[in-house]
Amino acid sequence: MICLVRCWDDPRITANENTGLDPMLGGLLSCGPAYLLLGLVAVAAVGGVAARAYRQRRQRWSSVLCEVADRLEIDPPQDRPVGSDLVAKRDDVPIRIGIREPGSFEVGEPRTVISLEGLPQRIRVFGRQRTATPIDPDQAMDGVDDLDARLVIRGPDEELLSTFDAAARRLVEEAFLEHGAQLDRGRLLVEWPGRVEDVDRLVEASRCLLRLAAALLRGVEQVPGRLLSNSFEDPDPTFRRRCMEALLRRPTRSAEASEAIRRGRVSDDPVLRYLALRQEPDGQDAGLRQLIRTRRLPDDLHAEAVGLLAPRYGGGLALEPAGGGELSVEPAAAGGLSPAAAAPGTPPSPRRPKKLVKG
Repeated sequence: MICLVRCWDDPRITANENTGLDPMLGGLLSCGPAYLLLGLVAVAAVGGVAARAYRQRRQRWSSVLCEVADRLEIDPPQDRPVGSDLVAKRDDVPIRIGIREPGSFEVGEPRTVISLEGLPQRIRVFGRQRTATPIDPDQAMDGVDDLDARLVIRGPDEELLSTFDAAARRLVEEAFLEHGAQLDRGRLLVEWPGRVEDVDRLVEASRCLLRLAAALLRGVEQVPGRLLSNSFEDPDPTFRRRCMEALLRRPTRSAEASEAIRRGRVSDDPVLRYLALRQEPDGQDAGLRQLIRTRRLPDDLHAEAVGLLAPRYGGGLALEPAGGGELSVEPAAAGGLSPAAAAPGTPPSPRRPKKLVKG
């Protein structure tokens, strides 16, 4: 450009000399071949520097991915071109780590992407601020560990309950709140702006996503077994109740449901014990009376237990305070129920608890 300006200002160049040519091109040619050669050399030098920087960047990214693959204990394809995405499998879960460059008509910087494919299609997770529409309570996981205050987890009720035990809830919090993950249409994705070459960060996020992916697959493939274990092992009592009810609500009595009833009858959790007794109430009067007497059931289940037991006695039940926060449970006098024990004449149908939804 300097050459062009100098030639254009050269008083030796006249309009006649430029006849039929673009003035600037004519000026360049009038400067002689030395100036033209110098310009070409400069362009080539700049291009060479850019090409060298591009090769170094790809080689550096390739080294980063090799270290990530080694620490994740995955084997990338041997014929992977230098600088290309890392595409491999870990425990049969496809994982891709790469750089997404802006398209021809896009404005912006490159983005670092970690994605896992082939996950359950019907489970979606996203930040609560992304939804402006009311959440269907039968398609959302709410009221567990305050998770619903920050995230919306949607999907079939059984799959959500079988999948998101305490460990999976911790993973989903880490993946979404710390790494900015997204889960939709079977794809678990983390996308960061710029070229992230921090091996520790890439490995930490990838490990979290891989563990979460394994939990998602295990949850939808082993629904009865997971519901059984979650009913008795999860630390959240509301979650345990929902899992037990979902397992016992299934249309056919499975071996897992029978096991849940057996374990529930001797459980220290009064809710699980009642849910088990409710399935086969015949011969369980003593157990039901104990649950009513100790008043350890939630209000809805307490009223249901009274309604279940009352028809066994001709005059119903009389419930009176007995000290220590307990109730005296005795047959009522002929003529009806005690006002404190009023209950329908037939056992009510089991009801699911109202889910907790925080505003």
